[in-house]
Amino acid sequence: MNMAASRNYSKSVTAASDEIKDIFCEPCVSDGKQIEAEGFCVDCSEYLCGQCYNSHRRSKAFKHHVLQDKKNMPVDVARPAVLDVCVEKCSRHPTKVTEYFCRSCDTLGCSACITTNHRQCQNVDHIPDIVIDLENTDEFKEFAEYFDEKLTLLKERKDNIDSRKTEVEEMKKQAKAELKNQRDKINKFFDQLEAEMDKKITDIDKNNKDTLKAASNRCNIINDELNKMKTVIDTKRKNGQKCELFIKMKRSKGEIEKLDSQFDMLYGESKVQRYKLVQSKQTDEMMKNTTEICRMLTAKHVSEIDVSSCKDKETPHIGGLSVVQRHYLAVADN
Repeated sequence: MNMAASRNYSKSVTAASDEIKDIFCEPCVSDGKQIEAEGFCVDCSEYLCGQCYNSHRRSKAFKHHVLQDKKNMPVDVARPAVLDVCVEKCSRHPTKVTEYFCRSCDTLGCSACITTNHRQCQNVDHIPDIVIDLENTDEFKEFAEYFDEKLTLLKERKDNIDSRKTEVEEMKKQAKAELKNQRDKINKFFDQLEAEMDKKITDIDKNNKDTLKAASNRCNIINDELNKMKTVIDTKRKNGQKCELFIKMKRSKGEIEKLDSQFDMLYGESKVQRYKLVQSKQTDEMMKNTTEICRMLTAKHVSEIDVSSCKDKETPHIGGLSVVQRHYLAVADN
């Protein structure tokens, strides 16, 4: 767009008021961030936040671009359609734009890629030529529906996790009640056993809650990733950026596989240890058979041993005894 055309376009657009919201900086949206637009570049036909606006203005590469501040930038509804072209750089050739798709190899590439690696391929298309009806293709519909389906399933899984939190708490409540019931039936002698059982319940309950917390955190992470990708896709769809939408769809396969893997892990991570307390047979038998808190042991007199020697003139007076070896006893005689 030349300078004259840019000025004419600038005069023809509808000025946006300071109250307009929900118009976001498009470069930031591409990075997964939603920052309110503070200006508009007529040449790029792109909304910019304050930081991107200032960078755009200072850059030598964009010195001839016509910029409009927030008071003069067009409102979203009056904005002309964004030019639907490929702008993403090639991963192998940074100076080239990714604008071709090889159907034979199911690969994206730039002109250099096609010339070098796909010269013999029969089905090489220019992306702008094949995305005209992109949103009506089965592949894109499946791609777009993936996020809604996964978010719905994720909500169901999250609700299930929340219900299990209540179930875990109820199991703990019932176990505590039964533990107290047993304690009332038995002697104070079993206080230590009660404490040990209480600790087991607390440990299992903690493990269950840690498990559910980890699963819940994974849900939140997946939810953030899905919404982040969906926001980028919705923005590109809204702006009519079918080329970028097509490239995003193709390059999201790896991310989608990771999300599916993370999602599958939820089924295993959300399992909890189920338990409840019942009367111990040992305790029941113990209460029936226990008649005393301690057993009294008594010594029985069997015989006397004369430890006097032939040299003793008086009866020995034993002051102490000590086993010094298995068959030897040391005797102290006063």
